[in-house]
Amino acid sequence: LMPGHLLPPVGTLGAFVRLPRLRSLSGMSQWDIAAAGPVYGLVASLACLAVGVALSVPMTSASVGRFAVPWLVDVLVPDGLAWHPLVTAGYLGVIVTGVNLLPVPSLDGWTLWSRWTFLSLGQRMGTLVSAVAVVACLPW
Repeated sequence: LMPGHLLPPVGTLGAFVRLPRLRSLSGMSQWDIAAAGPVYGLVASLACLAVGVALSVPMTSASVGRFAVPWLVDVLVPDGLAWHPLVTAGYLGVIVTGVNLLPVPSLDGWTLWSRWTFLSLGQRMGTLVSAVAVVACLPW
């Protein structure tokens, strides 16, 4: 932690938004709200990766080792680069999005899957896409 700061330098790792009347909304509306956060988070992460790769330079020495990288980052970031800080931000954003899409209570993935019976066909397809996103966004 940096002096005088309560949060680590990577940020809040997501957001918690309290919606007092959320339970009174329809299942379809709850799904729309739950899907928006991960979609925008992933778009921002991909933008960070793209700009970061453009600003990265080739490594001048051999790498010590490689840490777990999600498939999505592995595909978008070429090997042999000294990562620009924006690549690191995009990497962390991709992982946070993957975790947020897990079907665990209080995460957005839970809301996406638990409203299944109330969803339109398009929303059901979006829920299935979220499962693919989890696989692509988490290091396995």
